[in-house]
Amino acid sequence: MPEAQCAAVNANRLAISLTGMPVISGGKNIGWASVRIMDPDYNIVSDEGQSETIVDNNPPSQDTANKAMADAANEAIKNFDVNLAIGQVLEYRAAAQKAAHP
Repeated sequence: MPEAQCAAVNANRLAISLTGMPVISGGKNIGWASVRIMDPDYNIVSDEGQSETIVDNNPPSQDTANKAMADAANEAIKNFDVNLAIGQVLEYRAAAQKAAHP
């Protein structure tokens, strides 16, 4: 993720939520990952997210599946609209603050 986008996440006291898993299934190495922006103080997560799956047909091994997951995470981050996600979380945070303090 570009430094400017990381700085925007940090400046708004937000966090990057990255989940993923490497698996071996049907003799294939599979890695998936999903990225979103979240506000850890309000437990708010962006609607905007990006998920990627990588399937590697090399002989099955945990190391290869782990690499597929890392590659999926890199692709998800690369293709993620961070600015849109930050805007969503900030909007939801403002609504939560308004509801808590009418």
